[in-house]
Amino acid sequence: MDEEGRNKFIRFFPKSSLSKDAKPRFQELFDVRKRWLDVEIAPYVEDLAPGGGKKLDALLLKYARIIKEGNKTILTNRFPRS
Repeated sequence: MDEEGRNKFIRFFPKSSLSKDAKPRFQELFDVRKRWLDVEIAPYVEDLAPGGGKKLDALLLKYARIIKEGNKTILTNRFPRS
C-alpha cells in the first residue's frame, strides 16, 4: 500500500508507447500518475532533451510544476486538463 492507503501494483509502461512530442508525452504521463518523482519520470523524457543536464531541467520546468518535499523532487502537471 502507498501513503494514501491504495494498493500498489506493477504495470508495464514502455516509453515507445508515448508520443514523440514533449507536451503530449507529459500529458500522457500525468494521465497515468498525478505525481512523479524526478528520478521516476526521467527515463520517460530524457530523450526529449539530448545532452540531459540543464536541457532536461528546462524541459521539466516548461511542462511540469516542481515541488520540493524534503530531499525529494516531485513533479505535477503544469497544464492539467479541465
